[in-house]
Amino acid sequence: MLSDKLLKAFEQNGIHFEDLEQIDLELLASKKKLQIFLTCNTLTCKVLFVYPNKSRILMKNVDEFDELVQKIQNLKNVKIENKFLFFHSPICSKAKKYAQETYWKVLHVSL
Repeated sequence: MLSDKLLKAFEQNGIHFEDLEQIDLELLASKKKLQIFLTCNTLTCKVLFVYPNKSRILMKNVDEFDELVQKIQNLKNVKIENKFLFFHSPICSKAKKYAQETYWKVLHVSL
């Protein structure tokens, strides 16, 4: 279930909840504790990662998220142009910078 704060954050970034498709992590062979949503329109596809964990996000996590994006592109046969990471835990400053350099939009949200 998505919190009202998260839904509001989605809307502020032009993401409409009705258009979201939740990705089953089992299809990606991932045991990560996160939620992944995909939304596509005629112009672009966006992927949204919701990281509900309390543990700090590190650079290795960002690399793992990028691997999951590649798997989603292969599974759904789409090109993802926008990547969003919603989280409430601390994030390593190097990881945040790295995520932004690899075209993630990093958003801190109270979940």
